[in-house]
Amino acid sequence: MRTSRTFLTRLLPLALAAGLVAACGAQVEDPESAAAAAETSAACDDPDISGDPFAAPELLSLQADEALADQVPAVFRDEPLVIGVAPDLPPINFGKDGEQRGYEADLLRAAGQLAGVEVVFQQSQNALQEYGAGQVDGIAGAFTDTLERQELGDFIDYSTGSRAALTQQCNPEGIESTEDLCGLDVVAAVGTVQLAQLTDRTTPGSLLTLCEEAGLPAPIPVQADTSVSAITSLTAGRADALVTGEPIAINAVKQSDGALTIAYVEELPVPVGVMLSKDLSGLTEVLAQAYQQLVDDGTYAEIMNSYGIEYGLLDTITVNGATS
Repeated sequence: MRTSRTFLTRLLPLALAAGLVAACGAQVEDPESAAAAAETSAACDDPDISGDPFAAPELLSLQADEALADQVPAVFRDEPLVIGVAPDLPPINFGKDGEQRGYEADLLRAAGQLAGVEVVFQQSQNALQEYGAGQVDGIAGAFTDTLERQELGDFIDYSTGSRAALTQQCNPEGIESTEDLCGLDVVAAVGTVQLAQLTDRTTPGSLLTLCEEAGLPAPIPVQADTSVSAITSLTAGRADALVTGEPIAINAVKQSDGALTIAYVEELPVPVGVMLSKDLSGLTEVLAQAYQQLVDDGTYAEIMNSYGIEYGLLDTITVNGATS
């Protein structure tokens, strides 16, 4: 399949966002200061978000639901659904013991089991380019569903977005809510919805709009090229807080050895999901029904909670739920 320059250009915002998430796998704290940072963090009663960022619960094995399996297009009864993923985005997607794990991978695999569809994950630094070339059937990376992105594929929206504020240990500015960010230097990475919320009044969850409506000064945006450089800006004191999604914040804190803490987390009114090729609309609908079964029987919440995800959980799964 020949991929047009236009198609790849429209994939760029997704590719950029995925790369920024992947960058959060880097170590963010000098090991020599880890013990001192952890001791200080404990002394100021920071929330305990320690542990192995690559920890995963026992892998589920579910029986196929015949009513769902009967609706699966014939080709996927014999061939796997191939999903492209960027390597190691804990706790979203990551490799462990020869399996693709993380809450997004576990959910998609479980939905596939209910539908009688084998899901195969293909790790690649160029998963989005492979999707554009038709080499994979879909991509996973906790992507925000937007109307523009729906032109490239169909989204199964399994959560809403979240905004977490990261600060240095002990939360020196005393940030407890979004309004506390007003007037502060706030860093976010290029290509993320959180940076758009710092700079654009029309973006859902805009901090500019929130602060203006509260009669408070706007936050001062500090733009970082990557999530790693955003964390560096925070730890170096060039910003008072960093805004990102809850999963990325959890990973950053775990890898900071106590140097960072999460000041607060809130849900955002934006859908997040996995994207499948528009050629697979029949399968997409079946998998969405399987996701809904996981919600209804409690498996969905069990998987999300097992990776530390508490915000953005849904009661109803949608396909292409974005309105902007």
